[in-house]
Amino acid sequence: MKKFLVLVLGSALFAAPALAFADSGIPSGPTPLQLLTRVAALEAQQASMQSGQTLVCAALFSTSTAQVGQQVALAWGSVGSVEQTKDTLNMWPLGGGSLMSFATTGTWSYPFTFYNATGGSTTCTAKINVL
Repeated sequence: MKKFLVLVLGSALFAAPALAFADSGIPSGPTPLQLLTRVAALEAQQASMQSGQTLVCAALFSTSTAQVGQQVALAWGSVGSVEQTKDTLNMWPLGGGSLMSFATTGTWSYPFTFYNATGGSTTCTAKINVL
């Protein structure tokens, strides 16, 4: 009987932190925006490998169509570009993402231009239709 009580109490003691963590509201994995940013980086990397180009980028929205006021994610990634600079020439980080919503209907385009160390450039555009 003592062994049984020790086993039950010991199990409860070891399970308590896991149960508390499960109810804590702390995310246990990447957010959807982080995942979309990884997808954009992988798309740029894949395009670079397939085309053989050394400067490639990708930009995408989490959906191709959204409703007015609906929050959407925009992500971008690049391969072969230089780090973000303070001037307006290279204003984007190598990869990133942003959450946004639109107040009016229409087709919206967001171009991203990236530059390499020799002055070459590439542009990719994310488009979304807002209804």
